Amino acid sequence: MKQKILFAAAVLLLLTAGELFTIPKLIPSGSSVLSAFGTLLSGYDLLFHSFYSITTVVSNLIISNVLLSFLMPAYIGSRLQKGELAVIPIGVLSIGIFFTGLYILFLFPYQHLALSVMLFPVSLALSYNNMVPELNGLRGDTMHFYSSLTGDKNSMYQILSGSLMRGKIFFNIHDVLNSLWMWLLLFEFLSDYGKGLGYLIRIGFEYWSLPVMAASMIYTVLFIWAANLLMDAMIYLVKIRRLKN
Repeated sequence: MKQKILFAAAVLLLLTAGELFTIPKLIPSGSSVLSAFGTLLSGYDLLFHSFYSITTVVSNLIISNVLLSFLMPAYIGSRLQKGELAVIPIGVLSIGIFFTGLYILFLFPYQHLALSVMLFPVSLALSYNNMVPELNGLRGDTMHFYSSLTGDKNSMYQILSGSLMRGKIFFNIHDVLNSLWMWLLLFEFLSDYGKGLGYLIRIGFEYWSLPVMAASMIYTVLFIWAANLLMDAMIYLVKIRRLKN
């Protein structure tokens, strides 16, 4: 929260400085940014691009988590029996996805499916890494207790890992969401598909307009913050409902 307040204060300070001092090549004035925001809202269908981006992020997040929770327990159970799960090296994966993404965008510059194909492995890897610490926590007294009752450790690993993953689905996903947003904005910016918040940022660069750049970036940050806040509220309500049951 403190970082968000500092960011908002910095933005207001820069916009105020743009109004007070004539530095057109460095700092846009607040009035020009507001005018650019109005242009984006009316001329470029800002709400449509916002809906397009959040739908892409949420759909990839849901699909990757559901696949992990319902299709992976057997594999994860067998891996846990041999030792602790290792996280996927996101740094190495990111390099491969980035260059593969550039190639896919070159082949299919106008296809929305290309964006989803590039975003899905990132969502899958991040969601998996998000669950690894708690899955590794099964390797302890809890597993020894349940396996001693049934005598089948492999089956118990599958059952408990599946139950844990379905119970924790979408919980503690701040880092996953933020990373997905960054990847999506990058792909939308590079793509010629012409949709999404990343495309709105690209417009500012194409016209080399500081007010449009500032308006699109400020709006994007605020929109992502509000979307993540809404997700937090929904997850909180789910947690409360589970506690009551």
